[in-house]
Amino acid sequence: MIGIALTNRCQLNCKYCFSKDIRKIDKTEISIDDFKYLLDFLKSGNENFIKLAGGEPLLHSQFPKIMELLTNDDNIKSIEIFSNGIIIDKYIDKLTNPKISGILINCNSENDIGKSFYNKLKNNIALLSETNKNRLGIGINLYHKDMDYSFIFDLLKIAKLNSLRFSIAVSNDNKKNTSSVLESFKEFQPLLRQFFKDCLKNNIVPYYDCNAMPECILETEDKKLLLQLNELSKKNHCMPTIFTPSKCFPVITILQDLTALRCFQYSEKRVNIKDFKYYNKLKNYFTNTMDIYIDIAFLKKECQNCKARINERCGICPLYKTNQIEKIKKILIDNISD
Repeated sequence: MIGIALTNRCQLNCKYCFSKDIRKIDKTEISIDDFKYLLDFLKSGNENFIKLAGGEPLLHSQFPKIMELLTNDDNIKSIEIFSNGIIIDKYIDKLTNPKISGILINCNSENDIGKSFYNKLKNNIALLSETNKNRLGIGINLYHKDMDYSFIFDLLKIAKLNSLRFSIAVSNDNKKNTSSVLESFKEFQPLLRQFFKDCLKNNIVPYYDCNAMPECILETEDKKLLLQLNELSKKNHCMPTIFTPSKCFPVITILQDLTALRCFQYSEKRVNIKDFKYYNKLKNYFTNTMDIYIDIAFLKKECQNCKARINERCGICPLYKTNQIEKIKKILIDNISD
């Protein structure tokens, strides 16, 4: 699976935006020639599952041409689109292609995006519920401990869905201070507990995108709620919250200037794909410089022997472990040098 950031343009300015650093790149959108180069590059590794992101991917000036190239490429088997949903109606005829396996709409409240955009969001969710019902997904980012998320249940009714993708938003600002990560999660705990209760009340099964609440913070009431949600997931035939894997499998993302990064949260660690002859060499580069360190890094000394961490069930975004990862690298490099 690979992500392609078609453009850094977006109509919104979300407080929690995880791609703010990406939007600072000088090149606004990927050119058609570079996109063709990228498709050929992916063939070298038989990579055939594409995720289109941004900014807002549908704002690419040649979005129809991009979709034509993807849908006519025999190597590409599946396309997922991550959108804010605001201009879906403009390209609805391009979004019914059978190669499109999913359209995930990341939703924000009227207070956050304004009445006009919110009405467009509602109308386009209704449109997708008719044209792409089995491929439509709704998502929300819980970005503030006092956030009002009640709007999402209205949108889910419009979408005719009983499952919800969610995440506790991780801001790039957290790179500057990872010393109080667990304390930050504890601040979110009351919100998350009430969120789970409201999901049960509305017959909605929430499932983590990434950055799950660490098991060590969950209290008895939280665990009971998760078990209730698991039972609801069986009834609704949805992905269960409690058994959703928390291990992070970072997706390689190619930006509009053909630089690659291992995850949006590591925006400063970019390489140019033209420096790699084959796609698998790019994957190996990230595995050897990042992935192998993620699972052995931990936040605090008491986390070292935590069973949840050892069993890859911690759930905390590796972004928080950046400082520890760099320390581990240095220790290993120094030992090899010696």
